Amino acid sequence: MGIIRQEPKSVEDPDDPHSATGLLRCELQTVQAGHELKDLEIRELKLKLAQMEQQNQKLQEMVNSSNRQQDNMHASIAQDHQTFQPDLQNMQNNSMQDEGLQIKKKKTKKARTQNQSKFLSLNNYKASQELKPKAAAPKELPMKVIPLKQLKDVICDMYSQKVKYDQKCRESSLRIETMEQFMYTYLNQKYGLKTLIIEWASTLITGIKTYLRDDHEITLFAKILKNECDEEFRFV
Repeated sequence: MGIIRQEPKSVEDPDDPHSATGLLRCELQTVQAGHELKDLEIRELKLKLAQMEQQNQKLQEMVNSSNRQQDNMHASIAQDHQTFQPDLQNMQNNSMQDEGLQIKKKKTKKARTQNQSKFLSLNNYKASQELKPKAAAPKELPMKVIPLKQLKDVICDMYSQKVKYDQKCRESSLRIETMEQFMYTYLNQKYGLKTLIIEWASTLITGIKTYLRDDHEITLFAKILKNECDEEFRFV
């Protein structure tokens, strides 16, 4: 009988990567590496989450601090308003009182000015009535007639002085005098004496009557003197 020899089974090398054991070992290493990678990602995500929560907490604290500052500011403004409200009320009351005093002073000044104007106008009217030349007696000698050139010079000076006098009246809020009224004011300022004022008023009136029909400037002045023509008409 022949003896059957059995060949011994070959034993795999565990270090051979192509062997079943090597393949299993590689797969196990791959799985372990995957788990380690996932653990690392999880740790990174947890770290980021913790950082975000910390940032959110800081932002929340900043918002709370800002709200507290706004509340404190509003409370301070309200307190200041309550503190200064009486002062503001007093200032408004004082301002209203000052305005009332100013208005009262203006009314008083205006009334005083009007009274002064009426008083001066009345005095001027009385003076004009007193200084008007009275009708000469039949036996009185005829008045001296002033030369035409001299009469025109007096009228021209009277025009010039009246412009200045009217300006002063406007500045003092006084009534503007008529040319007839100003003629006696002009003679009073120039001569002062009542006798000279009466004499010159009579001389001017006599001269005007004498040259009334011969000279248009005298004719115009006569109309202005009688208030029959506006004074500005002489510039036309």
